[in-house]
Amino acid sequence: MLNLFMVEDSPMMRARLHAALSEIPGTDVNGFAETAEDAITEIRRRKPDVVLLDFRLRDGTGLEVLKEVKEQKPSPIVVVLTNLQNPKYREISLLNGADHFFHKATEFDAVLDLIRMLAQSEN
Repeated sequence: MLNLFMVEDSPMMRARLHAALSEIPGTDVNGFAETAEDAITEIRRRKPDVVLLDFRLRDGTGLEVLKEVKEQKPSPIVVVLTNLQNPKYREISLLNGADHFFHKATEFDAVLDLIRMLAQSEN
């Protein structure tokens, strides 16, 4: 079972993501956080396999979460999923340890494809 954790402050996007991920066999969304502080605490506690991480959060940025999470050993796979289109966000995320970077509006299905692939490799 591939354990997923979502860091997303938009209730609408969180619901959309959760509904889509729940349809993927072999996955379990085992929690979510809306703030960077809560995300770091819960990711440390729950130790998910994959973190879906929004770049822009109410109390900070996903970059703070990314840096903290990637210090864990073993660290989860971190998939940044954002509406920020500027290429600098992709570069910053990948340089700081993100495993994948997707744009919500144009690459949502690609995220689901990635999760399907990761779930299949877990089995």
